[in-house]
Amino acid sequence: MSITKVSENDAGGVSASPSVALSVTAGNLLVFLAVSRNGTGAHNSLADDQTQTWTQVGTPVNSVGYASLWYCSNTYTGTLTVTMTLSASDTWYVNLSQWSGQAASPYVSTDTATNTATTTHVHGSTGISATIGQLLIGVAIQASTVSDEVYSGGTPFTALQFTNSTNLRQWWGYRIATGSESSVTGSWTQTSGTSAARMALFDAAPAAPTVTWVGYIG
Repeated sequence: MSITKVSENDAGGVSASPSVALSVTAGNLLVFLAVSRNGTGAHNSLADDQTQTWTQVGTPVNSVGYASLWYCSNTYTGTLTVTMTLSASDTWYVNLSQWSGQAASPYVSTDTATNTATTTHVHGSTGISATIGQLLIGVAIQASTVSDEVYSGGTPFTALQFTNSTNLRQWWGYRIATGSESSVTGSWTQTSGTSAARMALFDAAPAAPTVTWVGYIG
């Protein structure tokens, strides 16, 4: 089967303890994306008000600012608030999304990139290989305004919600793989400068087996 986006919410422009709330359903996958505007304040931890387990994918990537990604195999139904604890103040933007149809152990792999003095900015240095139905999701921060994402040579990502669009320097988005794809690196073309990015791959639940009934005549 395929992973499907259920809902999302975002928050932005906060300097301390950025948080975002979302109505969630037990059994779904939650993905939390975060970027810092200036790269001066790394985060220490991530937690929600229902004490669930959040797993950070790699470590925050930092160039002009921090880009990080966390996920949670959700066990709670109701309104959930997720909050970051910071080591120093900065301007943060965060997005929380909810997905259904994921595998029991959904995380597969990740890739990162930092880009300096270039006009083509990529999410990954080596690329990620995906199969049909898997979720590829990325997060990036750049020194200047970020434009549209390009995925693996021309297929676009779908942008995730970003309601605070003032002086846009971040980008996050996703794609559901429609077939077997290798060495995927998301990229965007923009003003020459520095950027930091991470992308992660999550697995879909296996399709239900096909059952064939054979009649018996006694």
